Amino acid sequence: MVEDSVIIQYAFNPTIVRFKLRATGSTTLTANKLSILL
Repeated sequence: MVEDSVIIQYAFNPTIVRFKLRATGSTTLTANKLSILL
């Protein structure tokens, strides 16, 4: 659920998402999902 919302937000503002990923510490997992979608 969290990753889905991050992917949606990424389309609107990648910079904010990058900070959120750093805060949650799930950078690699979500980055892999984003690279698959993008």
